[in-house]
Amino acid sequence: MKSFFRNLFSVHYTATVSEIILENLPFKPSSREVIYASRSDDEVTDKFFRRRYKTFNKVFARYYQEFVYMPLLSEEIVADTEFWQYNFPQVCWAQQPQRPVLGNDYLLRFVKAESEQHVARGQFLLQYEGTSDYELPQGQYRFFCISIDTSECKLTTRYANYMMEQLRSYMVEQLRSRTKRYNDPNIKVVKYRLVPPTDADGNFSSDISKELRDIQKRIWRLEKGGVSRAFLREYLWPEPPLSHLVIDADYRIWLPDYQNMEIKMAPLAKSVFLLFLRHPEGILFKELADYQQELAQIYACIKEKKPLLYSPHLHLRIDEHIEALTDPFDNSINEKCARIKEAFIQNIANDMARHYYVDGKRGEPKRIILSPDKIVWKV
Repeated sequence: MKSFFRNLFSVHYTATVSEIILENLPFKPSSREVIYASRSDDEVTDKFFRRRYKTFNKVFARYYQEFVYMPLLSEEIVADTEFWQYNFPQVCWAQQPQRPVLGNDYLLRFVKAESEQHVARGQFLLQYEGTSDYELPQGQYRFFCISIDTSECKLTTRYANYMMEQLRSYMVEQLRSRTKRYNDPNIKVVKYRLVPPTDADGNFSSDISKELRDIQKRIWRLEKGGVSRAFLREYLWPEPPLSHLVIDADYRIWLPDYQNMEIKMAPLAKSVFLLFLRHPEGILFKELADYQQELAQIYACIKEKKPLLYSPHLHLRIDEHIEALTDPFDNSINEKCARIKEAFIQNIANDMARHYYVDGKRGEPKRIILSPDKIVWKV
């Protein structure tokens, strides 16, 4: 008995790590995923990973990685009701059809011909390298590939740790090699200090990111990046259809083609949203003061539930909120744009939501890109 345990705990593993190139992937890979791949599936291997899936994930999580076993990934996605409602709001969950699963050979379909020798046969763990895309032609990605043998796996936790240590050591070695290759002593480094912008336009992206920080974790979970996108692109709609947007008589916002979903906003954020909806050409933040009266009238109509009629001859008293919103050096407009974006991305995936919220590049007009023929005004 002592001899048995001595042999069990002194087991030595072997593995070969190499680099392979994948091309024409239908999704952006994530360096946080370690993906099992094999040219063929068998019942024994499938049972092995299903029984040990949680153990592998627990070990990989210590290295800030997620283990991906394709058949289980597909099943988890299909069973995730919240995910379906978020990514496919146009589909009634009760009518959602059963979808096929992705096989473990899925990623191997995209291996470049020159890399085929490394994955011709056997079992592998693949991890996106993630730092050298600039060296490759567009559409190609470098992956670390480690050969594994599940028949060696007598101790799952130890085996998983061994695999991750091999991948990490190889990655560090390659990064050091690449650093030496590009470390030219003749290149002079010019040190300079970035001066942060002081206006709302310059701070637009950073302000919105800060405002949305609290909900970002949930959004990442629901959008399922990395290889999960392959499942969506392969078996589901490549381009989700856009819903009409309806503003009803009470200034409530509806997406009727997404199970009649209501998008809720506070009055000030809603006023900014309607202002930009009325100006599909976009608005420069430095010119917001020119829209002060129009914004004030929209805000008054929303609060008093009056028909939305703007008159350039009507001059309302401007309160401090409207004054701050139209001041290009105040971040109030960025805060309201963040609330607008939050209202949509809390309910639908960004692939669709980006058509409904205010966005734009620095120095250019900010606008809502939804086509005007998709907008229905009932006020």
